[in-house]
Amino acid sequence: MFGRKNYPDYLAIAFGNMAGDVSEGRISELMMKRGDESEFGLEMVLKKLQLVEPARAFNLSRRILKDPNWRILWLDVFGYLATIDSVEVEDIFIQYEIENEYDPRDNCRMIADEYLRNR
Repeated sequence: MFGRKNYPDYLAIAFGNMAGDVSEGRISELMMKRGDESEFGLEMVLKKLQLVEPARAFNLSRRILKDPNWRILWLDVFGYLATIDSVEVEDIFIQYEIENEYDPRDNCRMIADEYLRNR
């Protein structure tokens, strides 16, 4: 699942360095809070995990997608998941397409469509 090597862009590296603590406790704390500070913190944690712990980044991505309160980060999550060649990601994208009505402005659907077309 995590065999394909993806090289991060400079922004991912810079933001990943801003993440600080990426413990499960901090992640839970950020997800319980709401607001710009928590949103920024969770986004930075996700980017850092993408760089250093892809399996945890994948699990956090799934967790974010299960919580409609974090929909603001779904586009980042979809972009990340699209870099992973796996049946699990395919299932996530198929489930998203089943559960959400077609909207030509839905960037998450566009990412999912492109991913599924290229499988």
